[in-house]
Amino acid sequence: MKRSRKYLYAVLSLALMRAVSLNALVEDTLDPKTSLTVTLSTTAPNRISFEGGAIVDVILDENKFQSMLHQKTGQAFLTPLKEIKEHPTSVTVMTSSGDSQTLSVFAEAGAAEIVVLKDREISISKPEELSTDTHSPTVEFLNQLIEGAIPPGYGVCVLPSAVVQLDSPIKARPLRLLEGPFERILVMEIHNPAKKQVVIHHSSLKKPNDLWAFLPKTHLEPGETTLAMISTKKEV
Repeated sequence: MKRSRKYLYAVLSLALMRAVSLNALVEDTLDPKTSLTVTLSTTAPNRISFEGGAIVDVILDENKFQSMLHQKTGQAFLTPLKEIKEHPTSVTVMTSSGDSQTLSVFAEAGAAEIVVLKDREISISKPEELSTDTHSPTVEFLNQLIEGAIPPGYGVCVLPSAVVQLDSPIKARPLRLLEGPFERILVMEIHNPAKKQVVIHHSSLKKPNDLWAFLPKTHLEPGETTLAMISTKKEV
């Protein structure tokens, strides 16, 4: 009986530790020679930032991740397309300092993970100074676009007459065009009219002159509809 209780306590402790890790702020010093293990969410955008600088590129398998680089904040947003439990997948982020950091990624459903990389010359902040609300306006900004709201500082413009072309059989329908101080964001409805699942590749949505593009999901079931957003630099 004592052995059974010890086993139960061990299982509950392990489950609790696992649950806490999904909601924790992961902070570590940038080290190109090591790999940082993280567990990302498959159901929400995970945020990666470089304190004191910016993430300038993300090297990953586009068949396994949806990614976006937000130019204004220098942050990267990653969402694994499916759970990764047994064997982690590597993702490498390049920073404005010229250094890189490799992430050893597991993935499962849950709350979004926040990963903050700190420069090797910067001392670790005190725990009370850390917060999961770091750069939260960026997440709020994306949520407002997804929910159909107009973020502060942006206005509604006349929709372009040009038709947005995506890989067949995906259909795109522009919903609204928002203009901010430095960019224009086209919000579109993406629909899969086919009778089988289709994959939308990030490269087919973001053109060379676009600042960034974002999809809440890239695998669409038959008849499924989702949103997409494309940001272009505002012409002066």
